[in-house]
Amino acid sequence: MSRLAKWKTAIQMVAIGVLIVGSAGPDFLPVVAIGETLLWLAALLTLVTGYDYLRAGLAHMTRAPPAAHGKSQHLA
Repeated sequence: MSRLAKWKTAIQMVAIGVLIVGSAGPDFLPVVAIGETLLWLAALLTLVTGYDYLRAGLAHMTRAPPAAHGKSQHLA
């Protein structure tokens, strides 16, 4: 899912650039609408990738600790 997160970031950066240009962009393109659409797409991808990272994190936290291989974990 890391590749999807990278696409999300790229779309987000392009959307911000397009929105900064805003109404100063070419008249034949709906620049603001394009920027807003890209930003909404980035928000949707944030939810998807965020859920995937949450699932992976919870699986990591609930996994049993590795066996000690007979060695004591105490320092004293």
